[in-house]
Amino acid sequence: MSTTLALTGPIASGKSAVMAILSAQNIPTLSTDALVHQLQQAGTEGTLKTVQHYGEDVLNADGSLNRKKLGDMAAQDASVFVFLEQTFLPPLQGLVEQFKADNTEADVVVIEIPLLFQKETTYAYDYSVACVCDEAQRKERALLRDGMTAEKFDAIVARQPKLDVFKMRADFVIDTNGSLDETEAQIKDILQKIRTAS
Repeated sequence: MSTTLALTGPIASGKSAVMAILSAQNIPTLSTDALVHQLQQAGTEGTLKTVQHYGEDVLNADGSLNRKKLGDMAAQDASVFVFLEQTFLPPLQGLVEQFKADNTEADVVVIEIPLLFQKETTYAYDYSVACVCDEAQRKERALLRDGMTAEKFDAIVARQPKLDVFKMRADFVIDTNGSLDETEAQIKDILQKIRTAS
């Protein structure tokens, strides 16, 4: 049976970099954001439901959901975020459970779950690991993303727990303010502790 780690953290806190380091060490990893991308492709149940609710203006030319447009809408109206969460969270959870079942022979598996603490789903994992980083650096990173604006960043931050909550609630914390080498050293230390305890 695998030890399951839930990786979380606020926006632009280095979760993707940590996932890349773990994957390079042949640890099975799963990004729930990547799964949401799959669930929002053309013709899926969630896409059809979203179009019924908001109209075809939320679609890209290929029939997939326009995440940038939906993100802009959610930044202006919190009910949009609630609708999307209610629509995509249940099938997302099913895919996560399937990933865990498919990787039982690995000693450790890692699943990136940005909403881990908001949704109170820590019970489903053996350990929680939070990436933390100063807000100024997170904002700088986030604004490099396509479609990200200072307004949208601030709206996302307002919906997320404060940084201290991630630090207090996580079983392990990875400080990503430093270099990738420093981040990798912290990851190796956490994995050693988990494997020793198993």
